[in-house]
Amino acid sequence: MGLEFRCPHCNDNIRLKYLSIEEVAECQSCRRRVVVPQDAVAIADDNESRVTQTSKESPVSAEGEITSRSSSSQQSSATPERIAGAGKAAARIQSDGGTSATERIVVASKEYQLASPGMRWWANFISTIIAPFIATFKVWRAFLECLLARQIPARIAGISGIVAIILVLIIAEIIDLSSDNFAASWVIVSLCLYGWFFGGDGSHNGQGWAKKLCSIKVIDSHNGNPCTFGQSFVRRLWLYLPLLNIIDILCILGVKRQRIGDKLARTLVVKQEPGEVVAKDRSAYKTLAIFGILFALGYVPSLFFNQNQTPEKVVKSIDGQVQVIVPSGWTELSELHGDTILKVGNVWDELFLIVMLENKRDFISMNLDNYSQIATETLISGLGAAEKSQPLELLIRNNRAIQYEIRATVEDMSVVYLHTSVEDSQNYYQVIGWTSSSQFYNKESVLQDITQSFQITP
Repeated sequence: MGLEFRCPHCNDNIRLKYLSIEEVAECQSCRRRVVVPQDAVAIADDNESRVTQTSKESPVSAEGEITSRSSSSQQSSATPERIAGAGKAAARIQSDGGTSATERIVVASKEYQLASPGMRWWANFISTIIAPFIATFKVWRAFLECLLARQIPARIAGISGIVAIILVLIIAEIIDLSSDNFAASWVIVSLCLYGWFFGGDGSHNGQGWAKKLCSIKVIDSHNGNPCTFGQSFVRRLWLYLPLLNIIDILCILGVKRQRIGDKLARTLVVKQEPGEVVAKDRSAYKTLAIFGILFALGYVPSLFFNQNQTPEKVVKSIDGQVQVIVPSGWTELSELHGDTILKVGNVWDELFLIVMLENKRDFISMNLDNYSQIATETLISGLGAAEKSQPLELLIRNNRAIQYEIRATVEDMSVVYLHTSVEDSQNYYQVIGWTSSSQFYNKESVLQDITQSFQITP
């Protein structure tokens, strides 16, 4: 069995053997490539394929546009009009002059110009690199549009959105956030943003931000409708699969310039035709709502947890002589100061603490007051210009201690140290915690709690 159909360009009959529907064939009369239509007529198998010349009543005009035949009596069941609109996959490719790089495709009786590979790569670059800046602009534009809107509900939405953000930031500053819960919330925000990114081409007329800038759009290859959210997700997913994404992008150079993702999603990327009327993008309210949801998902859960929660992890020194209790999120950090017996920190919150030990026999003529003076001066000498507070007498686990607050600048960064000297019958200990000056006001209690948990094991 073979297939027979009429070339939509020159109107010649084409007979082919063993060619499945939707494969691209070439008319041997006009040398143009066409997609075999779904309604091609099945015929008995001949010895060889041939092209039968018929009267050319539908020639191709000088501009490369197809003019319809005026006579309907000579059209078979596979006329160009029926081929263009038949079935789910009635598509054909027109290449100007047969070799021109400007390729056009007909989907559901409408002709489109395929987007060039260069334009598609540029759009992908914009969506992955520049999109975050566009997103920021879009959010604030949405606020501005709502504030300037004539409708009272729109103004209320804009003002409420700004007030909500300010209140959340103030509360977040007052309430000490848990780093673990903040990290988990940020993961939620990231997932939501990725979901928004993956479905971007299905948001409006088959155009995400990047494609709007490049005047291209994504359409369904079967009916020409704009890309849906589901199709957008499928076609973008392949861009983030290791190794396969390279093959996927190279497939843009194919006949219909479809990536693997496009083939799976059954989409085409085409140019937005000059003069094409596109509905006005009224996305201000939608953008405001999406941003509000993401903001709530990211920050509100963290407000219910306090960083000053009950410490839950005991960390012992290398020799097992001392230990401290740290909150969740703190870990041992081996890269901190080499001559210390205990090193812990929370890199996310920029909080660090170390413990140093020195035998009293090396300081025979000194007491704790003298030792703390020497220890803090030694620390300051390595920092350069620094300010030291007045000493504060403490009692840690029935051991006498003296504490200083030292402010200094280290590598152009303002840092605050909480230096505590502790003694027992045999040794002096230095418990040194630090963080940035901007965080010290909120995080001092964390460093104080860990210092107070310092314990000398028998």
